[in-house]
Amino acid sequence: MGRGVSVVLEGAESASGLADLLHQYLEQTLEASEEKRRAAERIRGAVTVLAVEDSSVRVRVSFGGERIDIADSERATWPWIKGDFLSVAHLLSGEESMGSLLLGGKISVRCGPGDALFLWRVSELLKIQESRAGRGVAIVLMVAALLVVTLWLVFR
Repeated sequence: MGRGVSVVLEGAESASGLADLLHQYLEQTLEASEEKRRAAERIRGAVTVLAVEDSSVRVRVSFGGERIDIADSERATWPWIKGDFLSVAHLLSGEESMGSLLLGGKISVRCGPGDALFLWRVSELLKIQESRAGRGVAIVLMVAALLVVTLWLVFR
């Protein structure tokens, strides 16, 4: 891969389809974009991705600067993102934003107040490149959606 960031799929020979999808997408995204590689290097933390169709499918994605580890997980830990496979695939492929999927009720997110910025950075990394003009509006909408989710989680 290009400069610095490696994407590692642990247990590749027996990995779930969701883990494999995440691995392929992140690897291709980082290979194609220096900007995305620099963004990935700044992300620290982990998120579990869950598919509602099969509760046994839980994939942990751990961002550690120069390495992103992807592995099927025994249990779901916070923060997590959960949705039907198609919605999760749209999120992971960058076709739809986390904000639009959350607002449309297609995915759910469980996180603590400190996880909102991390999840926003991950969603920005996954997002397909768009024009600079639309980027500001998308950032404002994403921050607003994450703020609403965080406030809802804190005060519920």
